[in-house]
Amino acid sequence: QPWHRTEILKSAHKNPEVLYAHHQQQRQASSWDRSVGGLIQLYSTTQICTKSRRAMRCLDKLNDSVGKSFIGRFFKLEERNATFTNELAGGMATFLTMAYILAVNPRILADSGGPCVPDPPEEGGIFGPNYEQCLFDIRKQFITATGIASMFGCLLMGLIANLPIALAPGMGMNAYFTYSVVGWRGTGSVSYEAAVTGVMIEGAIFFLLAVTGARYAIIRLIPEPVRIATPV
Repeated sequence: QPWHRTEILKSAHKNPEVLYAHHQQQRQASSWDRSVGGLIQLYSTTQICTKSRRAMRCLDKLNDSVGKSFIGRFFKLEERNATFTNELAGGMATFLTMAYILAVNPRILADSGGPCVPDPPEEGGIFGPNYEQCLFDIRKQFITATGIASMFGCLLMGLIANLPIALAPGMGMNAYFTYSVVGWRGTGSVSYEAAVTGVMIEGAIFFLLAVTGARYAIIRLIPEPVRIATPV
């Protein structure tokens, strides 16, 4: 307090040892405050570490239980030195990385016009209200189809191939289908129905190549640097 400091200064003129003693008391009090603050911080850190260790032990028990269960044996978690929590985190990260496809793929495919029939020229043609409403409806259908196709592919890859690979419609092929083959709102040289038929035939051919093993033989004919450099 100010009055206390004034009294100390007056006493210091008469006896300098009073000021020295006061200074020592202040230093000791400051050191004590720092020590108490350090102990409080150490205690808080210890509590956090204790809770973290408990959480880690719980996660370890969970990973051990899942690894020894039917699911762990089916996916060979212990043989592959994998844990359930790591696989769960990897799956969530993969989903967040690919989730944009649910919005982008339907929008691109809807730009092809789909099976929608343009309005009469006097009512706007491909810009008519009925045509716009049809595009809005098929965009919602494409969202559902994209999700179902991705789910089906991921289930097959996980349950049959037993590989941690996620599958979804490719962004390059759908853009080529829409803007190069069918054209924006069906203004290209190939009709939507003919293009979809070609995609179905292409899928059947690739399925046969995969089932018969010819696909693997064809891949082995490609030089390894080219295989590594090819993303798709």
